Amino acid sequence: ELRPLRNNYHALVNSAILLNREERHKETERAALRATDLYSSYTAFVEEGIAAEGQGKHAQADSAWRRAGWLLPNRLKPLYYRMELSLKKGNRERAKELARRILALPMKTRTMETLYIRERAEAVAFFGE
Repeated sequence: ELRPLRNNYHALVNSAILLNREERHKETERAALRATDLYSSYTAFVEEGIAAEGQGKHAQADSAWRRAGWLLPNRLKPLYYRMELSLKKGNRERAKELARRILALPMKTRTMETLYIRERAEAVAFFGE
C-alpha cells in the first residue's frame, strides 16, 4: 500500500525531515536523494546535507547545501550550515566569509531561527567564534 509513496516528492521530503529529527541519517539520505531525483528541491537538498553531515560525509553535505543555495539564493539556512561545517573542519577564514554573506542578505521573515542564524553569523564574522 505504501509503495506509491516512493515516487511522491512531498512524501519523501516530509519523511526526510522527520527522519532527520530522529537522527536516522541513512534513511534520511535515501529519502532526500530520491526526492531530488524526482524534483530539484531546496528542502530536499537541505535535508540531504544534514543527513550527510550526520554520517561524517562533509563534502557531500557541503555540496547539497551549495545546491540548495543555488535554488533559493536569498535563504540563510544553507549558508549557515556551510559556515558551521567550515568551523567544525577548522577552516575559520571560510566560515568568516560565509558569515559575512549571511549578514549581507536581507532578513525576509523574523523568526527565532533567522534571528539565531544572524546572531551566530555576527559572532563568527566579528569574533571568530
